[in-house]
Amino acid sequence: QHEDRSTTWTCEDCGSPYDAGCIERRLVDTIQRKCIRYQLQDLRCSKTGFVATRLLSKQSDTSQKLKMDISRKDLRSELQTLNNLAGYYNLEWLHETTSNL
Repeated sequence: QHEDRSTTWTCEDCGSPYDAGCIERRLVDTIQRKCIRYQLQDLRCSKTGFVATRLLSKQSDTSQKLKMDISRKDLRSELQTLNNLAGYYNLEWLHETTSNL
């Protein structure tokens, strides 16, 4: 049997419907903030955890490999989860946003 996947969510306490457009806007805003945070993050020394101060360097001052606070894998995983959610609930704007990243 076909399950209704409309974007209507209701409050469990009072039964009032939530605004799906508002929820979608908040999710898109969350994606944008996560992407900006990923792009502007610091690189850190993998040994000391100190923020790298030399520009375009692949190693820290202690000759250790640099690491990111947020890995590409983690960001992609979160985006994929939101993309799946968008597909399931037919949230076109969210789907478009997560598909193009």
